Amino acid sequence: MYKIYKYTLEIMDYQEFLLPLRSKILSVCEQHGKVVFYTMVDTAMEHKTKYSFRIFGTGHPCADSIVFYSFLGTVKLEEGNLMFHVFYQYN
Repeated sequence: MYKIYKYTLEIMDYQEFLLPLRSKILSVCEQHGKVVFYTMVDTAMEHKTKYSFRIFGTGHPCADSIVFYSFLGTVKLEEGNLMFHVFYQYN
């Protein structure tokens, strides 16, 4: 059975999540002042895989390795005063 789950991202350069194998990352947005992403997961899947997330602010340098990540979306916080660009990769 598939369900859609929400996870909260910290505002930091790099972080990892263990998600069920074949999870599909759907979107990223702001909710209650936090950056969250939504994922469709197979709740029957016991095997997990690592998903890595990178967050960069507008005008901040990006790591060269970002070319190996998929762009998920841009999130604005504090009424648009802070703009964060979110990328992910699964291993």
